[in-house]
Amino acid sequence: MRLLSLLAVPLLATMISLQSCNTVKTIPMEDIEVLSESHYSQFTETQNLVVKSDAGLQSIYDRIATKEASPQINWNKNQVVLLAMGQRNTGGYSIAVDKVVYGKSEILVYYKTKGPKPGDMVTQALTAPYALFTIANKKDLPVVFKEVNE
Repeated sequence: MRLLSLLAVPLLATMISLQSCNTVKTIPMEDIEVLSESHYSQFTETQNLVVKSDAGLQSIYDRIATKEASPQINWNKNQVVLLAMGQRNTGGYSIAVDKVVYGKSEILVYYKTKGPKPGDMVTQALTAPYALFTIANKKDLPVVFKEVNE
């Protein structure tokens, strides 16, 4: 019986440490900094990008409809994610980050897209919705994009 109790403690400690290796962390939306979002951009194709440099960020800012200068990013701590819906024939479309989950082997970016419902009054203009935001820079983890259906 004493031998069983001696083995149980290390076994339990091992199980707890293995469990913590597989944990995931969901980032609260208030901790995600949205840099820019709009219905208008020059991203005519659907794109999901991760940017890790000033030059990459400037290339995005060159294609979005803003007069703002590209922000200063601490690339050691952050990376920038672009969700671009691509060109649409009318207004009423949007794209937004839903949540970000840091897992053991990847960063999952969940996002939602919306479109107009039949009969909705919409702008009769070409649109290209996008969202641009920062997430923590986990250099060794790939970013995987997943669309959330409502």
